[in-house]
Amino acid sequence: MASLIGSSTYMCADLGMSRTRRLASGLLAVLPVLYGCFFFVVIFVSFASSAEEELIVPGVVLVGLHALAVILTIAAFIFFVSHIYRNDRLSDQQKSLWTTIVLLGNVFAIPFYWWLYIWRGPTVPRSG
Repeated sequence: MASLIGSSTYMCADLGMSRTRRLASGLLAVLPVLYGCFFFVVIFVSFASSAEEELIVPGVVLVGLHALAVILTIAAFIFFVSHIYRNDRLSDQQKSLWTTIVLLGNVFAIPFYWWLYIWRGPTVPRSG
C-alpha cells in the first residue's frame, strides 16, 4: 500500500487541495498532540528536578503557548468537522460517525482522519 502512495502512477487528490494545503492541514492535525507531549515533558522535568522550584520554561511563555495551542485545537476541530461534511466520499452515516469520532476522540482522532481522507485522498491513475 505504501508503494501506491508514493508511486508515479498514482496521485492524491482531495477536494481540490494542493499538496501544500494538505501538508498544512496535517501540521494542524498533529500540533495539538505534539504540544501535549511538550507540555507533559516540561511539567514532568520541572517537578522531577528538585534543585529548582521553577518551571524550565517561564510561566508567561507557557501560558502563551497554552493559549495558542487551545486556539489551534479549536481551529483544527472547525476545519476537520467542516471537511468531513464537505467530503463527498463519505455517506451521511459516515459523516456522522467521523464527526462523533473527531469530537470524542479529540486530538488523537484528527490525525487518523487526515491520513485517511486528506493526505491519501482518493488514488486516481495519473494521465500521461
